[in-house]
Amino acid sequence: MTVGSDCTPERLVGILEHADFLSGATDTGFLDRHPPSELCASDDDRQVVIAHAVAAALAGQARNRADATALTTLPSGWRNNASQLNTTTFDSGETAIEVGYRLNEDVVELSINGSPGDPAFLFEAKANLVDLEWRGIRRTYLVAHHDHAVYVDSPLGSTALIERPVLPVPEIDVEPGSLLAPMPGKVVRVLAGVGDEVSAGQPLVVIEAMKMEHSVDAPADGRVAAMPVSEGDQVDTGQTLTVLEDSATS
Repeated sequence: MTVGSDCTPERLVGILEHADFLSGATDTGFLDRHPPSELCASDDDRQVVIAHAVAAALAGQARNRADATALTTLPSGWRNNASQLNTTTFDSGETAIEVGYRLNEDVVELSINGSPGDPAFLFEAKANLVDLEWRGIRRTYLVAHHDHAVYVDSPLGSTALIERPVLPVPEIDVEPGSLLAPMPGKVVRVLAGVGDEVSAGQPLVVIEAMKMEHSVDAPADGRVAAMPVSEGDQVDTGQTLTVLEDSATS
């Protein structure tokens, strides 16, 4: 795979400066994971996106404080003993930008992707507007939120960002019809086998946890398509105990 004719030699420096390249973590899939549009972006392009990500993070914390229902008088991210910075991560195309920030009255301590950044002076921060002096230039940034999408406009231009959730909901890849262990424990009884017809509410597997027995019952009528556990097995939370299928379609 080639990087394309639109990548000038100067912009190819983006490949040489990439963290994966510097650490030696390169292979034939490098350009698939890091498209040329990302690697060949000019430094000016990157700085605009970074500045807009900083504004988006500060607007986001202002919105969170405005919506807070407890400790409303405390500044954003306040700690009795200062520790790490608050962080917000945005995606801009294939590029991830982690903005770390700590508010100290009007001065904002910043980090970009884990590296210390120049401090900024904050004149005003609201959910839809940030007035910020950074790197010697004061600008006003207009910020609009729509779900996880954040749109930032400033004299530098416009940027669309996607804000990553702080606590993403884990995705569990399981086969349809799977009944999962509600807690870690030991399988003490298996009450059905593959091919058995079962009725709604019928106990299928019994788990012992904390000296108590917990029955996993069929949620609907069906047929047992798989029973991957046996009596005596230790199971973890979320582990598949059995798989049911509709009798009419099996």
